[in-house]
Order: sequence, then structure tokens, then C-alpha cells
Amino acid sequence: MFCRKCGTENRNDRKFCSNCGEPLRDYTKPREDLIMPEDVRDNHAKLVKFNNTINILRSVYWISLVLSVILIIVSFFVPKVAKFPCAMVAVILVVIFFIVYVLKEFLVYKHNKKDKNK
Repeated sequence: MFCRKCGTENRNDRKFCSNCGEPLRDYTKPREDLIMPEDVRDNHAKLVKFNNTINILRSVYWISLVLSVILIIVSFFVPKVAKFPCAMVAVILVVIFFIVYVLKEFLVYKHNKKDKNK
């Protein structure tokens, strides 16, 4: 069921919204006012898109961090000739990690700031 105040989807057994704490009514009974208002539907769609973007960015920075750690570990076990390319790739992956992390944090900050202004 969806919260009437913030549009967050909640499990049917919840009494209060998991996002804003608004009491939830029993929406299992068919009633005419159960149609989700258009502004709540739009907010929900924007929130889903935002969460998907954040999840993609989070996946990218964790993958880049894990790969850079693996390359650093591998560079200790390979001959000295091959250490330089491994180290360069590891540095590039760490830079990608930090850029994506900062981008994700900026998007979250911007999203939270926009919510406070409403």
C-alpha cells in the first residue's frame, strides 16, 4: 500500500509509513478514494528513478574499489615489469571510485535539499 502523505510503498501489514511515519489505513477494502493522487504518483516515480540512479552509482564505486584492491594485491605477486600497468589501472580505478562517490553524495545532498524546500 502507498502512503497518502509521501507516496512511499509500504508492506500491507504496516500500521505506519516506513518513510514519514504517517498512519496507514486498511486499503484492502474497495473504496473510491483509494486511487493514488497524480502528484503522489509523480513523486513516487521520481523517487524510484532517483533510487535506481543511486543504486547504479553505488554499484560502480564498489566494483571500482574491489577491482583496485585486487589489482594492488596482484601487483605484489607479479614481476616488476608488469607492476607498473597494474598500479596505473589500480590508481585509475581508485580515482573513478572517488569521482563516483562524490557524484552520488552530491545527488543525495541535492535531493535532500530539494525535499526540505517543499
